[in-house]
Amino acid sequence: MPEMTSQITVKELFDSHSEKYGLQWIAGQQGGTNIILSEESKDNQAAATKGKKRKKNTTTGKTAESGSLVGYLNLIHPHQIQILGSTELKYFEGLRSISKQDAIRQLFAPGPACIIVSNDKAVPTFLKRKCNEHGVPLFSSPLTSNKLSDSLHYYLNNLFADVLTLHGVYMEVHAIGVLLTGPSGVGKSELALELITRGHRLVADDAPQFSRIAPDIVNGTCPAALQDFLEVRGLGIINVRELFGDSAIK
Repeated sequence: MPEMTSQITVKELFDSHSEKYGLQWIAGQQGGTNIILSEESKDNQAAATKGKKRKKNTTTGKTAESGSLVGYLNLIHPHQIQILGSTELKYFEGLRSISKQDAIRQLFAPGPACIIVSNDKAVPTFLKRKCNEHGVPLFSSPLTSNKLSDSLHYYLNNLFADVLTLHGVYMEVHAIGVLLTGPSGVGKSELALELITRGHRLVADDAPQFSRIAPDIVNGTCPAALQDFLEVRGLGIINVRELFGDSAIK
């Protein structure tokens, strides 16, 4: 049955990844309920609101009008999570007063979910002030812009991926994922056990879960409750890890 997570709040992202990314919450604490949407949900939202007058965002549960998930400063096609590094901060510093005000207006107009200053750079006072005014969480991180962008893209793409549970035994055979399917009693588990004895690895029995993390990449995983177990007709449920060692489990 398909399952899918389509959104996460900024506070949930901070709570789960603040230690990993070294995040410090600098300003805009009232925007913790701002919502980061999957790009598919964002497209559906845009289609639903097309031709209608958009209501002004509030600071509670605000959804960014920006589209793509994460990226560097882009005032034309803004991101839900805006990353500001050395280049972006120097850009703001080099602007004259009127141009700077216009750039700041463009940065906050779409209502970004949050802003992250990378490389532990000093956070400008104007950025703290504007984030507090607009209810946009402002974080700082010691990681580089590239590292932040890649890590957040990977996490969010996996989080928002379509998930499908299929009946069968999922194996890794010669480093290639193989799903053994067929009617009950046809011998899927017996074949899986034979493959394990020949040095191949079990991923999941009975109900492997598959998620599309990229247009051409499908990732298969095992539900936590089924980890390490294989049900074989005539033998019952066996613990593959205990019988064959850690190398028999992917």
